Amino acid sequence: MHHDPTKTCLDRKPISLDMPNEVRLWCNVFGTTEAELRFAVSKVGNSARKVRQYLKGSMSLSNAWE
Repeated sequence: MHHDPTKTCLDRKPISLDMPNEVRLWCNVFGTTEAELRFAVSKVGNSARKVRQYLKGSMSLSNAWE
């Protein structure tokens, strides 16, 4: 089994955009802005694992947020 060091126990938690403290937490975890986090959740849902995968793919593209 391949171990991904970027994954944490937080990957199992759903992302709640209704709680400002959680939004700040997830922005710090993913290294994104609130707008980027909200956009990613709108695209793939509130699964932290899916958001991480989406952001990882999106951030590799130039102009991903323009």
